[in-house]
Amino acid sequence: MHQLGKATKAKAYKLEPTGSAMDSVYGTAVSRNCFDGKRDENICHSKCGHSRHWLRADFDNVDAVSHVTITNRPAHSARLGTFDLEYALESAPSAFKKCGTYTFTTAGTKSFNCKVSGEGRIKAVRVHLQSTDCLNLQEVEVHGVVSNRLKPTGSAMDSVYGTAVSRN
Repeated sequence: MHQLGKATKAKAYKLEPTGSAMDSVYGTAVSRNCFDGKRDENICHSKCGHSRHWLRADFDNVDAVSHVTITNRPAHSARLGTFDLEYALESAPSAFKKCGTYTFTTAGTKSFNCKVSGEGRIKAVRVHLQSTDCLNLQEVEVHGVVSNRLKPTGSAMDSVYGTAVSRN
């Protein structure tokens, strides 16, 4: 398991992905459907059979991840089966590391540990099937801590004897 750093002592919140992707898409069931906050409407769905399918959520400025909550479809819930939860750091966005391996074969919502912090900022979290069955889910939520380190956004304004002065 991964060491918990000080960042995870802060309360974990649902993180909003800045993007998402799947290795393939069946029809109009695109990846963003699994991150729309609607646990009982849209689904995301990969094509079936040709590879170990995956669903990825992309993030900016995430210091820690605590867990991933998955809502499995009522129909075809056994398709998720055994899967890996993985993460990638901003410093190596294509080098995924495993949080854990889990099994979920029933309909409903369940949370899975993926405790990561202290390694650098997290760029992505991925659900990666261990089989070549279809990946089709109702909803996925990643919970963690967003960085409180803000980047400068430009000049600050100061008032000096009634005259506005820009300082960099």
